[in-house]
Amino acid sequence: CAWAPELFENIFVGLANEMKGYDVDVLLGPGMNIHRSPLCGRNFEYFSEDPYLAGMYAQKIAEYFTKNGAFCTLKHFAVNSQETNRNAENEVLSERALREIYLKPFEIAVKGGYVRSIMTSYNRINGTHTSGSYDLTNTILRRDWRYDGFVMTDWGTTMDDPNTKTDTNRNLATMVKAQNDVYKIVGDSLLYQDDLQPSIENGYLTLGELQLCAKNLLKFAMQTYAFKSGRKQGLDTLS
Repeated sequence: CAWAPELFENIFVGLANEMKGYDVDVLLGPGMNIHRSPLCGRNFEYFSEDPYLAGMYAQKIAEYFTKNGAFCTLKHFAVNSQETNRNAENEVLSERALREIYLKPFEIAVKGGYVRSIMTSYNRINGTHTSGSYDLTNTILRRDWRYDGFVMTDWGTTMDDPNTKTDTNRNLATMVKAQNDVYKIVGDSLLYQDDLQPSIENGYLTLGELQLCAKNLLKFAMQTYAFKSGRKQGLDTLS
């Protein structure tokens, strides 16, 4: 808000260093959706109604973080514009409006070359939840923008299943097919009743698609300060 670039850099370099001091590798921010309405519950977190301004700010944050051993996470990808009942929200808009306004900040930041982590949103875009949207997280993000980083869902989101015509937090196969690499969050992944194994057995999902998500996650993990410094944490072991 001060329009002082030197203060902006100092803030985020300092934050990156503080994260390293607390053994935190990834910040779940910045939030960078468009200020479409003054009633959006996240406007305090989002930058602006201007796609260019939001994109350039996020691009510099990603650069300051990455150069100082931490990572930020662009969110909420994409078109989140309300806080209440976000899982039921369906944003209906043209591809031109999507690309030129609502996706433009993300595109600018990604093409800056320092973004390694992105979080999808809860809402639908033209009838499809973003967390399982192949067009959004694969065609646009990975193919058109050449993004090769890591993508996660928002907390406990739901995804559509085109086969069963359902939308639940168990439909992880559509998430994997879209290269949305990680589902957040489950208490115990071994006990979680998702549809991954049945989807492999019936041919809807391939082992290669699962491996591609694993590759994205491992590639990201190997770039973290934790990996490079050899930092170890206590881990639960499987019997």
